[in-house]
This record gives sequence, C-alpha cells and structure tokens, in this order.
Amino acid sequence: MSQPVSGRMGRPTLEEAVVLKQRILDQTLASIREKGSCDFSVNHIAELAGVTKRTIYRHFLTKANLIDAVVVREIDRLRDGLLDADEVRGEDPMARLEIWSRMLFDLNLKDEAIAFAAFIDFEANRDPEMRARQRQWYARVVEQAVTLIEAAKHVSAINAMDSETLAVLLIDLLGGGSHRHRSAWAGRDIFASDAQREHFAVRWKAFYLLTR
Repeated sequence: MSQPVSGRMGRPTLEEAVVLKQRILDQTLASIREKGSCDFSVNHIAELAGVTKRTIYRHFLTKANLIDAVVVREIDRLRDGLLDADEVRGEDPMARLEIWSRMLFDLNLKDEAIAFAAFIDFEANRDPEMRARQRQWYARVVEQAVTLIEAAKHVSAINAMDSETLAVLLIDLLGGGSHRHRSAWAGRDIFASDAQREHFAVRWKAFYLLTR
C-alpha cells in the first residue's frame, strides 16, 4: 500500500508542484482505465499517488475538476503528439490531417481508452456537470480537427462544406472503430492482422471523397 510521501516542510517549489500534479493525474487516469467507475474515489487516488486527500483537493477543487484535468491533458496530448511526430515535419496539410486522424483512430481502439470512455459516459449520464464537461471535451477535439481542415483548405486540398461539419463527420467516422471493437463476439477479433489499418484506410477514403 502506498503511503503519503514525506518531504521537506513548507510549500513545494513550482517544479515540485508540477511533478506532483502530473503524478496525481497519472494515477487518476490509470485507476479509471483499470477499474472504471466502480472503485473510483479520491481517497483511492490519494493512496495510489502517495499523497493526502487534502493535497489533491488543493490542486483540484472537486472530483469533477480532477477528471476534467485528466481528459483535457489526454486531448492535448493528441495535438502535441502530432506536432512532435517526425513523420509530419514538412508534410502538406492534408497529410497532417490524415496522420492526426490515424492517431485518434488508433487511440480510440486501445482497451484502456475504451474503458476510460465508458467511465466518462457513465458519469455524464448521471451528473449534469459532467455531461456539460463532456460536451466541452468533444468540442476541444473538434477544434483540433477544424484547425487542420482549415489549413488544408488554405492550400485548396479541401473544397467542400464548412470546416466544422467536416470535422464532426470525420470524428464520427473515426469513432466507428471503437464501436466495432466493443461489439466483437467471443473468440473472434474484429481486427485481424492488417485489417485495422485497412479499416482506417476505408474510412479515410470516405472522408476524402466528402471533401471533393
């Protein structure tokens, strides 16, 4: 069992506070992915992170604020991952949009991401505040897609529809992978060998045709 980490007395430095906050977020995400909503509690997160419950509430005023910080960080990592990826440097805007789309598609198919999404859906269905935050998170993903689509439009790689409509349609197409994953029946994998890559390619082609 983890115990609160002892250290020097007084306020932590800015660097220490950042590290501590990230550790709390890491443990929150890991707990939600592993256990879902059943065993999620701030007390449990405090134990995993080796801090007190009071320390967590000093960084995040409510449980909803804690979950919000976790989700926003994961969404922003998707954007930052694209910016840092070697394969996108020097690529044209349409290629960057395709790479971002593949990153989102693959992320949606990870078991831990599916468990995390199920937890968020559960919380949103019973908590109006969480439901409102879920809409904000979705809007944040749409905003990333819109930015990439606008860049592609700037070089005339995309000519159809308004950018937000295209962004929502693209995200709908990419989300189908996780729905298919959840519907897999016993003893048979929905995506065998290269089928996952092919499944993305078909969805990307469908989106590409929409942009003509």
